[in-house]
Amino acid sequence: MKKRWIFSLVLIAVLAFAGMSSSFAAPAIGGSGEAEVTRIGDVEALKEKHRTRMTLVIETYAPEMLASYQTAWDAHDAIHVQLEAIRQERKAEVQAEVAAIRAKVESGELTLEEAKAELLTLREANKAEHEAIRAEIEALKATHGQDPEVVKAAKEALKVAVKAKDEAEIVRLLGDLLAMLEKHITFDNMKLDVLN
Repeated sequence: MKKRWIFSLVLIAVLAFAGMSSSFAAPAIGGSGEAEVTRIGDVEALKEKHRTRMTLVIETYAPEMLASYQTAWDAHDAIHVQLEAIRQERKAEVQAEVAAIRAKVESGELTLEEAKAELLTLREANKAEHEAIRAEIEALKATHGQDPEVVKAAKEALKVAVKAKDEAEIVRLLGDLLAMLEKHITFDNMKLDVLN
């Protein structure tokens, strides 16, 4: 019983420090009076609410852009489904490796100390791989990424323009936001290439 308890603690520590899922987790959304959102379902609900509002604005002021926005949203969603599948696959691989080590301990093939050493080796390998991928993605972000403050400012400017019913400004901002979304999709495709 004591060996299993110690093994479980070591396992939890290794998985906690592995950090394999941290860069692919759902973003926390906060600010402007909204409660912080961390669950995937909450993010999906906010995304749908945002898209519903955007669709209404697009249909009202720039209906010719609606098909382009829908195509971009569909492409964005498809890429994020692939990114989530990769995250889940990597998580399953780590869990399988840990389960194999656990099985060796339970069968007596490995001592607890040997298992701990293997888990630490696994942790270090995963950490090194994660850091290498993260560095590649950060390099891509520097050249192809989107400044979140610029996107936020454009969205805020759109809200102001809609309240003022400034049609020319709304159309301009919708075009800018579409270009930003398309740039983000390009970045996500590059990120997908790195992860594959």
